[in-house]
Amino acid sequence: MWQALVRTLSTLGIILTAFWTMVLAIFAGAALLYAAKQIKALRNQLQHTSEASLTSLSNQHNWVLFEHWHKLPHALPAWFMLDTDSRWAWRVLHFNHLNLIKLFYDDYYKRNLGTQSDLNGWIQMSKYWFSNFRSDNSHFHDDEIQEGLSTLRQILKPEEGYPQEFIAWLTENEIIPKCVFENKIRES
Repeated sequence: MWQALVRTLSTLGIILTAFWTMVLAIFAGAALLYAAKQIKALRNQLQHTSEASLTSLSNQHNWVLFEHWHKLPHALPAWFMLDTDSRWAWRVLHFNHLNLIKLFYDDYYKRNLGTQSDLNGWIQMSKYWFSNFRSDNSHFHDDEIQEGLSTLRQILKPEEGYPQEFIAWLTENEIIPKCVFENKIRES
């Protein structure tokens, strides 16, 4: 009788041990999945921080180039048309805006950071930044706006470095008007 009781308790102990081992294995698996998700989120945040720092440095660098452009040789093909303060100012202004938009674009589409509401807000703000370049704008035919449009057209060429899918996204969302890519723009 004692042997049967000991065997029953022993079997029950083995069953309970197996049950708790399974429960602990499930918790360990869940903890591992949670840790992997946190590592991915941390990696995305690190990429964002790194890209945001590079964007800030790029924008600062553009302002330094603007301040000293008359002392610099034409190091890039795009710089040959930059022979006035105004043209350099347009270039810096466009790069600053496009770099910020690109940072958010990468955050939303590549790193899954941000919400649809955030995206819509950035699209609206970006449309406002480039609103003078719409052909239905009353200022569109001003010489100064045409100069900015010409500079924008130059910046959106593939050799300037913006990916084609980003440029396509800009035009699909009507941030950059399609007229930028038309030959009707008079070059300054």
